[in-house]
Amino acid sequence: MNKQYAVAIVGCGAMGIELIFDKTLPFLYTFAGAIFKNPQTKLVALIDTDVHKARNIIKRLKEEGYPSDFDCYASLREAV
Repeated sequence: MNKQYAVAIVGCGAMGIELIFDKTLPFLYTFAGAIFKNPQTKLVALIDTDVHKARNIIKRLKEEGYPSDFDCYASLREAV
């Protein structure tokens, strides 16, 4: 039985998701890259104190064809 795990990224910095747009780096260099690559994981939320930054990242993911059907939150407490 294949389970799918819901995953949230806390922090939209370089390792979390920002560097996914750097085409000179391996796709799996970021947490988001690893999540998108694994069929058993689904990104369900971005959590960052700068919600505007998180929303811009979601917009850019959508523009570049990455999954972008998740929400962003300013805190972990807000997300759960």
